[in-house]
Amino acid sequence: MLTKRRLFILSACLLLVLLSWAYFEAGSNVPTVEKEKYDFEWILKPDNYYVTDYADGRIWVQRQKGIWWTLYDGDGDVKKLIFHALRVFPYVDGYAVFWQHDDEWRVFQGFIDIFGNVEIQPEQYTPYPSIAAQILFNTPKLRKFFPDDIDDPMTFYSDGLIRKQSTGRLYGFVDRDGKWQVPPDNQSVSRFSEGLCVAKRGGRFGYIDKKGKVIMDFRFEAAYPFYGGAALVKAGGRYGLIDKTGEYILEPSYTDAATGDGDLIAVEKENKVGFIDRSGELIIDLKYKYAKEVFANSGSTSSFYKFDKGRALVLLDNAGKNAAAIIDETGSVLYSLKDNGFTTPDTGHFNGDFLPVYYKYGYYILDRDGDLYKLPFEVPRDIVIKSFDDNLFHIAPKRKTRNYDEIVKNIMQARRDPFSHYNAKDYVIDDYGTKQSGFFKLTPKSEGFTSR
Repeated sequence: MLTKRRLFILSACLLLVLLSWAYFEAGSNVPTVEKEKYDFEWILKPDNYYVTDYADGRIWVQRQKGIWWTLYDGDGDVKKLIFHALRVFPYVDGYAVFWQHDDEWRVFQGFIDIFGNVEIQPEQYTPYPSIAAQILFNTPKLRKFFPDDIDDPMTFYSDGLIRKQSTGRLYGFVDRDGKWQVPPDNQSVSRFSEGLCVAKRGGRFGYIDKKGKVIMDFRFEAAYPFYGGAALVKAGGRYGLIDKTGEYILEPSYTDAATGDGDLIAVEKENKVGFIDRSGELIIDLKYKYAKEVFANSGSTSSFYKFDKGRALVLLDNAGKNAAAIIDETGSVLYSLKDNGFTTPDTGHFNGDFLPVYYKYGYYILDRDGDLYKLPFEVPRDIVIKSFDDNLFHIAPKRKTRNYDEIVKNIMQARRDPFSHYNAKDYVIDDYGTKQSGFFKLTPKSEGFTSR
């Protein structure tokens, strides 16, 4: 007869057996890791409230919630100890946008160089459209509250000119003295590429030069920057390629296409994806799975179907991101995540060298050769890898759950009165609940290391 004591001992033994089985089962399925391939180093330990993405060799850091920032380089050295701002954004072409405020908490926007010097003095700015667009494009639930062609009017620096919005909510470019070089006649403008930028008028897209001269009429349903003398455009519901005279290199024939600045462009027809070159020739057959949510033209920021350094991330079948694989420029599969039990994070970010992947209990880093690196225990578990470049990885805590009802209320109010007064206190960064933002670096152990 079982006594309470014996029953307790039997239950404890059974629990111990189950835990031991689970431990060894997990251990037996852990992927093979190249432990000696990389050195791990903290550039910025994960004890910061907020850090920007690494760009132009610089990172802006908020140690505490508030308005004080420090500028670091990619080695973790301080370049500017203290800068006062509501927000600082990542660098583009050597300049970063920053927001400051006056005593009445009105927002002012300016530009700062890579040494932390204010290059263009702040002027008053209504931050609603940029803030709303950031929330919108990262929150599918809220997209229905805006028209499909909403443009983020955040000012940026491009080829010596500054994109600026007029009081009529149209766009052009000014020089450093604030003089209009491209008149504000456009519903939207892109950055310049190969001397031209994409502009939108009357709901259609065309191309203008740095003086505002129309180079190609506004006849396209969608248009993208030039690269290698060719640009992707959409006409008649199909995608094709044009040259700088506006003549078709490839007549519109594909249902969807993934934008990018590489030599190969992903195209889709009948739910199959392949790759064409800038001459329009089909280089890799239409054989990969099409998934609109990760295809570049759907508004996704993922890296699926974009070649970088001779590698691209694609989907092999209907299993979603679990079916991701890395291919080379011949279309050969170099590494299948599905076959090895991995899944990709929501961003699916892949820069040709590294891909963060999940395996059961945490992050691994998969390199371009299919070798793995498991992050050490000192990296917080409840984080996301937001971006990475030059072997630097930006980590941040997962965002807090947003109050969608409040966001919708604010957005709808902003749509009714987009140039009303906004209190700058509303734009102090408050995305994260814990101080877990930082950067780490993976360095090949051997100076003679080369990728296959």
